[in-house]
Amino acid sequence: MQQPYLEGFRLSVEQKRFWNLEEQGSNLTSQLVLLVNGCLEIEKLTLSLRSVVAQNEALRLSFEYLPGMKTPVQILNDFEPLELKRLDAKNRPKDLAIESTLQEEREAFNLSKGLASVLISFSENEHALLITIPAISADTRSLINIAQRLSNFYLGIDSETEEIGFIQFAEWQNELLSSEDAAEGKSYWQKMHQQEFGRVFLPLEKKQNTHTAFNFSSESRQIGCYHTMKETVAEINSSVENFLVAAFQLLLARLSEESNFVLAYRTE
Repeated sequence: MQQPYLEGFRLSVEQKRFWNLEEQGSNLTSQLVLLVNGCLEIEKLTLSLRSVVAQNEALRLSFEYLPGMKTPVQILNDFEPLELKRLDAKNRPKDLAIESTLQEEREAFNLSKGLASVLISFSENEHALLITIPAISADTRSLINIAQRLSNFYLGIDSETEEIGFIQFAEWQNELLSSEDAAEGKSYWQKMHQQEFGRVFLPLEKKQNTHTAFNFSSESRQIGCYHTMKETVAEINSSVENFLVAAFQLLLARLSEESNFVLAYRTE
């Protein structure tokens, strides 16, 4: 019997990183909770959700291994109308119902699904829509886009935009990394990494004890001028994140009196 022909595309760099974490036993999903107050048309919501999936190819991806490959390829599937799962939680606390359902969806989810959705109803005018997607296919920005497009479809607002498909982006990224320019760039950063940058010492810094375990913590502060900062960086086509990183670099340079150092930070 002839085997079906399977056409797949390479994973992007970030997808490969997430896949390795998935292989190590981490169930990595992105989840979105939308609270809905007021009269909700269930059929209209279902059709809106289907429209979002039909428009976004990243929500129709599955992942399969091809012979001789250590990492899978991503398969772009044809659109199939999804069903919105319903859950009646009229006699349950809202927070508990949402949290337990999110946990159940995480545990039941697998990478053969592009998107799973559950509508929890607390009363006739109170609902929560829970959406679960593989983290390998959607980050925080993707969840925000999904929420916005779902709202637009439900309200009848035209949200069609001409965008580069996710598969196209992943292929472009892989081609870029294998090009001659990529080899030159890698060589440059390898040389930079091999250079000995002096360690940055800050005033009143405690001496490091090599036998002490590293403990980290975080502390939140409200920035009063956030909206002004946001407007300012928008004028120069930048972001608040980039502005804060640049400010932190300037602060380190001034306190340490070192102008040549490496600052590593994660971006999403």
